[in-house]
Amino acid sequence: MRKAIFLSTLALFLVAAVSLSSAGDGKDKWAKMKAELNLTDAQVSALQQKFEEVRPQGEDLERRSKALHSEIESLERASSPDQRTIQAKRSELESITKEWHEKKIAIFRSVLTPEQFTKLDQMHSKMEGKEREEHEKHAKEHHDKMI
Repeated sequence: MRKAIFLSTLALFLVAAVSLSSAGDGKDKWAKMKAELNLTDAQVSALQQKFEEVRPQGEDLERRSKALHSEIESLERASSPDQRTIQAKRSELESITKEWHEKKIAIFRSVLTPEQFTKLDQMHSKMEGKEREEHEKHAKEHHDKMI
């Protein structure tokens, strides 16, 4: 159960990272990040450009992630779930999420100062805790429905 929660949380970060690179309300996210990390205009531009360059990959990873989530849910609902197949799908999902996470980290490291990156990591940890709590609540509701 914990691994499923972890994987789902990672998938949420994947979706958030892809949406950060998109236009529209992404401007608010960039403005908030600029203020909180004390980024220069050049840093914001560099980050936006780099995320825009990998956006097609992120969108593909997001589609694959959503498809895997659906497959896992279907497999879990089966009358006799095949735990090996479910675990294989979860591993695949974890791999996709890890791939995006590594790309995202590389982009941030290439632009941010070490101090800014440390601050970003702290912000991410706080956000992760809040999202984890929310996700655990939803996972429990999903589990209760399955029983």
